Amino acid sequence: MRSYTVWAIKENIDEGITILKFDFALSKGVSKAIPSGNNQEKTSVKTDTKKLSLRATLHYLWEQAGFNKWSPAMAGKRNWFVIRKYLYEAAKDKTAKNVALDSLIYIPEAFDLDHKQEIAERRIATLSRLHESNKPQQYMLIIGEVKEITSARFGHKMVIKHLPDFPIMLNHDIYRRLCKRFEVELALWSANESGHLIVMGTFGINASGIPSFGEITLMMVTENWIPYDNNDELKLLSELTQANKRFIKCLRYNLASTVPTASVLLSAKDKTPVALFICPASACETYRNDLNNMIENSEIKTWVWDAGNVALPKFPFQLNTLN
Repeated sequence: MRSYTVWAIKENIDEGITILKFDFALSKGVSKAIPSGNNQEKTSVKTDTKKLSLRATLHYLWEQAGFNKWSPAMAGKRNWFVIRKYLYEAAKDKTAKNVALDSLIYIPEAFDLDHKQEIAERRIATLSRLHESNKPQQYMLIIGEVKEITSARFGHKMVIKHLPDFPIMLNHDIYRRLCKRFEVELALWSANESGHLIVMGTFGINASGIPSFGEITLMMVTENWIPYDNNDELKLLSELTQANKRFIKCLRYNLASTVPTASVLLSAKDKTPVALFICPASACETYRNDLNNMIENSEIKTWVWDAGNVALPKFPFQLNTLN
């Protein structure tokens, strides 16, 4: 977990709960203008490091559920049923805005045509809090896998896998910003047919019963449901997986892509861990200097792939022995 989230995640050991501070709203208020021409990287479409952005919240739950970890024994054992189960487990004993987090999140069940009606009824019961009267329009959080984003009569809509009868609307503005902010994730999704595009967003249901997004973030994961930020990381993760290595994928939370950090922590029982870094082809001099300083001050072994100058090199001998 990132040190800069320490103020956003507070563990109350006496009561056995964890309190999360969000930087996004869970009710509809006055819309805020979102700068479109600044250079600050945003982690969701709409960040104070003392609060969790949508992306940081998704990374936190993914990490708590253990889906950033991999060992050969996990092969073939992850599917949506497993993802949903452990994300809900990760949300237990956590609160946000004085509300239990697992009651604020909706994660769709694996769709079963023979039980379509029962699944729909359970969804309606789960989303009942969105219809509370005498309050501003309430939002919940949804986590799902994107199936498609298509045009609607007015704006666009997102269809989430396992929710074929519950498309969520995207107005013109949020769709435009979605395509701009998550250009990389959408390109990765298009290029990797075996991967999954994960969406997390705030959403509400209007008086007509139509759901729509408030804010939204996207995260690309491998076929094994391990997050990655770019094609270089995908190559690294694929190589480690094919070589039957145990590893932990480091997640960025609120950290911008312009700040260097380890991509992977290679781990093995009774062996010293190794931090694997990727220096991207687009890295500027400042990025390279910061990366070099980080490596020089590292207390553990490091390995660096200069992706702009060499193809993915073979791992040193000592890494090949880590199983």
